[in-house]
Amino acid sequence: MNIRSIGTIHAPWTSLRNMPIRPKGDEGTESSVELLAEFADGLTDLAGFNHSDLLSLFHKAPRTQMSVIPFMETVKHGVFSTRSPLWSTHIGLSIIRLVSVKKNTSKGNGVDILDGTPLLDVKSWRERFDRVIDPRNCWMKSSADDVAAKRSDSRFI
Repeated sequence: MNIRSIGTIHAPWTSLRNMPIRPKGDEGTESSVELLAEFADGLTDLAGFNHSDLLSLFHKAPRTQMSVIPFMETVKHGVFSTRSPLWSTHIGLSIIRLVSVKKNTSKGNGVDILDGTPLLDVKSWRERFDRVIDPRNCWMKSSADDVAAKRSDSRFI
């Protein structure tokens, strides 16, 4: 399998410490996604959507672990039940609010991604297809406000 980057994500976060742990953690922060020129036409019509999924590569994730202590917890959980960057593929998923799309660049708000992160894909977010009604959150008991206030620490560095 060969997956290559199609661009770069630019964000104000230059260190893994003190970053928001989810896009809800900093909804006002602007980021940009710069696609390689050969993929620019793929952004056609994306501006008609208000959100998009960004699939990225956690290029600074130093290791893989099958059990981790997530940011909002004090006990270990299986890595696939968390949003830890230490899972086996190091592929990240973030939903951002689109602000603009021009040529090979899109801008958005709400970002939890390190500056310079390789972009693997962009998907339009569609409520009719992507919204989950009545989800179960298992062990996660934190409120949206708790998640928004939390910043990363050194546990995944």
